[in-house]
Amino acid sequence: KRIHVERNESLLGARLPVLVDGRAPDGRAAAGQGFVGRTPADAPEVDIVVRLPDGELQAGDLVEVRITGVDEYDLIGSVVPVPESGSLR
Repeated sequence: KRIHVERNESLLGARLPVLVDGRAPDGRAAAGQGFVGRTPADAPEVDIVVRLPDGELQAGDLVEVRITGVDEYDLIGSVVPVPESGSLR
C-alpha cells in the first residue's frame, strides 16, 4: 500500500495523457468524479484509474490531464484545456 501511495504522490502536478474509459461507478460519480480513465502505462481492470470530473467527455476520448490529487490506489485529475487547433480527440 505504501508503495502505491508514494508512486501516486510522485505524480502530483504531472500532466499525463489519459484514455477515458467511461462513466464512473455511481459512488464516484456522486462525489463529482463522473468519469474514469487510465494512462498508457495502466491496464484496464488491473492498475490504477484516473478519476475525472463531470464534463463533456466520452469513452474513447484521449485527453491531457493534470494530476491534482491521489487516493490510496487511484489518481484524481482535471482535464487540461486544449487550444481549438490542437485537439487530442
